[in-house]
Parts: sequence; structure tokens; C-alpha cells
Amino acid sequence: MELSGYAVRSQDLRAFTQLSDPECFYCDAVIDEVTADAAAGVYTIGGDTVFSVSTIDPPAQESFYIVWGTLDRTPFVAYDSSGKTIYESDGDSSLEFAVRLQHEVDGRWVVMGTQAGEERAS
Repeated sequence: MELSGYAVRSQDLRAFTQLSDPECFYCDAVIDEVTADAAAGVYTIGGDTVFSVSTIDPPAQESFYIVWGTLDRTPFVAYDSSGKTIYESDGDSSLEFAVRLQHEVDGRWVVMGTQAGEERAS
């Protein structure tokens, strides 16, 4: 989750794409957004993200882990290529998130998908 924020701010997708499953809709959305912003000269300042893990569910019937936690993001501003503000955000605080991770045979971790607003059932 923190790497997606870094990708948006830096427009550097190398590490993010290495962790992304080709069928991950969230990952595709981040990649598409960063690619479009870079092509249009849009850039973002701020928006540092911290993902705080609350619990991890190991694989059961599925072959992936589910990592439960909250996402905090500092305020940020997006600018167009001329420096004009096109979007401002107050950030996010304690946004519930679930992340599905697959541990690959080669030792890599791959993000299979995410779900915002998802809370773990007790």
C-alpha cells in the first residue's frame, strides 16, 4: 500500500509492477493513473502513505494471505503541467483496507487485490 503511494508521487512504477499480479484491478488502476499522469505532465506533492497492519490471515481454502489494516495518507495536491492545482485532498485517516497477497515459489510476494473499507470479521 505504501508502494502505491510512492508510485503516484514519484511516477516510478518499477517496484510496484514487480509486486502486482496482472489480474489485480487495484494494481492496474494505479499503473493506469500513474502512466496517464506522467504522459499529461500531472504531478502530485504530498500524499505520503502508511499502512498499519492489524492482523494477517494465513491461507485457508484460498492460496493467498489476507493482510488487514488501516491506511493513513497525508494531504496532497495534484498539479497539471503548468503548475495549476487540479485536485486537493485532505488525506485519509484510518481507512480500513484488506490486501490479498500470494507468496510465490520463487520467494516473491505478489499483490492479488485490495479492498478499501473492508473490516475483518471478529
